[in-house]
Amino acid sequence: MNIFKREMRANLKSLIIWSIAMAVLIGAGMGKFASTESASADMVALLNAMPESLKVIFGIGNFDISKAIGFYGIMYLYIIIMGAVHAAMLGAGIISKEERDKTTEFLIVKPIKRSKIIVYKFLAAFVNVVIVNIVTFAVSYYMVSIFMQDQDFLGQISMMMFGLLMVQLIFLSIGMAFAAINKNSKKAPVYATYIILVAFLVDVIVQMNNWLSFLAFLTPFQYFSAESIINEGTLSVGYTILSVIIIAVMLIIAYRRYEKRDLMV
Repeated sequence: MNIFKREMRANLKSLIIWSIAMAVLIGAGMGKFASTESASADMVALLNAMPESLKVIFGIGNFDISKAIGFYGIMYLYIIIMGAVHAAMLGAGIISKEERDKTTEFLIVKPIKRSKIIVYKFLAAFVNVVIVNIVTFAVSYYMVSIFMQDQDFLGQISMMMFGLLMVQLIFLSIGMAFAAINKNSKKAPVYATYIILVAFLVDVIVQMNNWLSFLAFLTPFQYFSAESIINEGTLSVGYTILSVIIIAVMLIIAYRRYEKRDLMV
């Protein structure tokens, strides 16, 4: 349990920074909606005139941007990317930082198995991810409620936050797996970031080419679409199950590899 507390303290500053960054992103985005609300018809015409490729890159789907929840749907892509980056960097760093900071010897001489070390590290990372998710949910609900006081949108926000959490956990587990596998502690966060970039590029390619829709399973950014959540009020059960499988497999890899890994002292 001391390892859990140690990791929570070590990541406190990063947790605060990422939470504030999420709040600022949402606040600034919804502030932009306030400034364009009166010109929504012109905005719709402008967005419709944009090339399809730009719409995909900027996350502009079939949203009713005259409503705050529709405008929030456009922002969701940026929110989910930020959540993925934070989770991947956290997952990679929480495993590899002992070698990076030359504290491996201090950790492994303690009377505790490696299996418990990685479990406590995962729990600390999980709590960090959940806190960022809760902050994102609270700020999102508050900002959207300013413009939709008499409308029910809690279910839509809740489903999007569930999707965000799944994507966060996917990249957290991927980051941990890469850190456990890779012998170079400095490369794990870089590789985790590459995975996010590749996933985003696949997302863009799939959206721009309908005939490649069968490749959607390759990118977590396709699993929980703000468009389907807002317009249809649904979450994909299949992608939810796939997310759980990916998380479980990555965590098992991280667990097994960390137990057998030659740690650099």
